[in-house]
Amino acid sequence: MNALEFIDLVTNMRAAQKKYFKQRGQSNMRASIEIERQVDQALEEGITIPEGKPKQLDMFAMANTTQGE
Repeated sequence: MNALEFIDLVTNMRAAQKKYFKQRGQSNMRASIEIERQVDQALEEGITIPEGKPKQLDMFAMANTTQGE
C-alpha cells in the first residue's frame, strides 16, 4: 500500500469511528472495526513511500538561510 492509499484508509477509519461514537449501533461498530483491521494489516505489511518526491522543508532552516541576504 502506498502512503496516499494509507492516508485515505486512516481518514475513512476516523470517519467510521466518529460515526460510531455519534450513533452507537451494531452496524457502525462492525464497520469501524473492519476498517481498523485493514489499517492494522497495512501497518504490518508496510507502507510504500514514493521516491523522488520533494520532502517537506523545515521552515526554520529556510528562515535561517535567508536572514543574511
